[in-house]
Amino acid sequence: MNYKLKNMKIFRHGDLLIKEIKELPKNLKEQKNGVLALGEVTGHSHELEGGKYRVLVDDSNKKFLEIMTATMLKHQEHKTITIAPAKYEVIIEQEFDPFAEEIQKVKD
Repeated sequence: MNYKLKNMKIFRHGDLLIKEIKELPKNLKEQKNGVLALGEVTGHSHELEGGKYRVLVDDSNKKFLEIMTATMLKHQEHKTITIAPAKYEVIIEQEFDPFAEEIQKVKD
């Protein structure tokens, strides 16, 4: 599923939100593969395939993308989507656990 908000591209893929940004942060390290997120419960993964892209990671393991040509994003339980060329921030959905009183990543 993809949306356009004030000329910015936004893609939703399961528990991932991929939001276009104007510039990449400084001091990022390039990841060697196209995996954006691994399922802690299922073992499934959100993974880029085809196209020309770079997955970049900051010191806190937050991921960013530089997509140079249209690239597919695949997952075993979600429809494959095509990510358009741009720079993006990858946001993993979070949830609040009222019993533990903490915010945590949604477990896939």
